[in-house]
Amino acid sequence: MRTACRRSILVGLLGCLGALLIGMGAGWAQAADAVPSDVQEAVRARVDSGRNAGIVIGVVTAEGSNFFSYGTMTADGGAPVDETTLFEIGSVAKPITALLLADAVERGDLRLDDAIDDDLPDGVVPPTQGRYSIKYKHLATHTSGLPPIPENLDPADWNNPYADYAFDQLYEAISGFELTGLGAYAYSNLAFGLLGHLLELRYGASYEDLVIERVCDVLGMPDTRVTRTD
Repeated sequence: MRTACRRSILVGLLGCLGALLIGMGAGWAQAADAVPSDVQEAVRARVDSGRNAGIVIGVVTAEGSNFFSYGTMTADGGAPVDETTLFEIGSVAKPITALLLADAVERGDLRLDDAIDDDLPDGVVPPTQGRYSIKYKHLATHTSGLPPIPENLDPADWNNPYADYAFDQLYEAISGFELTGLGAYAYSNLAFGLLGHLLELRYGASYEDLVIERVCDVLGMPDTRVTRTD
């Protein structure tokens, strides 16, 4: 259970760090001249200043895909980045999680206005605000009133803060939270982590399997994964 939670929480919460990895196909052509010169200059300045180790810019048009790369990787001995480099995509995983929710709605498996109360395990009491419950649409639009990160988050490594965060801690975090901002916008990594986990529970499948089956395979994204393969 802890291993599965590491995936759903790490990928679903996705504040500054992410576990989803994205890469462009190795066979795609690279032509730097498709990227405007001022953009190239801005990329070089950002890398040379030390703000980033390496940046890859992709331009996708009806005629094809072109890339401009500058800098090095922070791993693998500092190899130069290119269009095949894998990046952690951080909070880009949030719209991917929202796509899973949209797909569930399209399938008729749930509604955006459904409350999350009945989808949690027995004994887990989600917070309410008066007589109002958190709905799926609240989790996906940062209007759940849940905090940015779980109040009981105390990671061994802040570079990978959810690696040792388990299901029981998630349940404890939401059960003990006093909800006051339901319906108001407040960015919440916790809400998206909870959303990813609720979809796992709904379908009896891991977050990664759902993302691969319902997003990556459908959209032709074979290099976007939670777990890196050989």
